Amino acid sequence: MSKNFAQALKHHRSNKQLSQSELAGRVGLSQKQISDYELGNSKPRQATLIKILQVLGLNEHEFFNTPHIMLSSWGDRDDDLVEYIGNDGKKIILPHHHQRNPKNTIVYTYYGDSMFPTLRDGDLLLVNTLSPLFYGDLYLVEIHGIESVCRIYPADDGKLLFKKDNPLYHDFTMNTSEVKILGRVDFRQGFL
Repeated sequence: MSKNFAQALKHHRSNKQLSQSELAGRVGLSQKQISDYELGNSKPRQATLIKILQVLGLNEHEFFNTPHIMLSSWGDRDDDLVEYIGNDGKKIILPHHHQRNPKNTIVYTYYGDSMFPTLRDGDLLLVNTLSPLFYGDLYLVEIHGIESVCRIYPADDGKLLFKKDNPLYHDFTMNTSEVKILGRVDFRQGFL
């Protein structure tokens, strides 16, 4: 829990625009204790974790399972590099001129063969969570609690048509209320 907790705490605290001192004051801890949590040097007791979650307005599932990235940048020239690190520790490194906003970018690991030949098992994807819907593009979606990558098209009666690139998989339609569109796939990194 320590590493995942540390990364998640730093991410969610930053998203709520709270300093370590502000979060510490609201939870009843010292700023040093929050710093130690974010560095992975210690982890909170259950009662403290519950207080932190209340201040951040999150439940435990949201706190630990919300995809997030950490951004490292080496300079700001176009040929410099930007590193995106997902909450599972996997990373994508891109030239600076391909930089995305880390607040609306997910690093997602694709598994399976449903999008073959476009995507391969183990590919890392950068997903833009604020992208508008462009029919025919690749999207990360959640259907009945399961994440999947597919192409989205309009269908009859206001439904959406979901297509996989692999012809072994069948197309299907769903009401928009049954699907959560997590974001548009902007970039893939994988083996050829």
